[in-house]
Amino acid sequence: AQKAPSWIAAGAGLALASALLLAVGQPILSDDLWLHLSLGQAYLANGPWLKGDPLLANPLGPPLPAAWGTDVVFAFVQQTGGFQALRLLHLLLVGALVGLVGSIVHRASRSPWVTVLATGAFITLAGYRLVQIRPHLFSMLALLILYRLLFEHRKAPSPKQIAGAVLVFGLWANLHASFVLGPILTAAGV
Repeated sequence: AQKAPSWIAAGAGLALASALLLAVGQPILSDDLWLHLSLGQAYLANGPWLKGDPLLANPLGPPLPAAWGTDVVFAFVQQTGGFQALRLLHLLLVGALVGLVGSIVHRASRSPWVTVLATGAFITLAGYRLVQIRPHLFSMLALLILYRLLFEHRKAPSPKQIAGAVLVFGLWANLHASFVLGPILTAAGV
């Protein structure tokens, strides 16, 4: 059997990524974006430790600042560039995620077809989450960056890689509550 040319794989990968980015670039689809934007405005004005919940969504006290950094980023981007800038940020985050998945798979397999199939599987399985601009996008990105820094090379990480991982942990702890996955997965990987 003759092997299919790699340019066909590249075209298939480009078509998959383009379809996803087209879906992501549509008007914002997220049921809790308004919550994140409102909390982000409150965090911008008062810092991460609010005295009360400005939205009255949490009747027992102030909101937990689990994603306060993301809320601030979303609110700042929306205030400075409007919803078009927020949509562009969403496209950039999803593009970075898909590009990083493809890069990781390609480095591991060196096969254009395995890269396209695995990246396509990721897009299919994560599609529902990818089309929503929410804090979990930062968690997905952080996990992939940690993998690249600490485990992809299959040898002990260098001091620079460890420092990079510490920086990712610090940012992640302020961007999404799922940051606890980072140390758990790092310990499991070690």
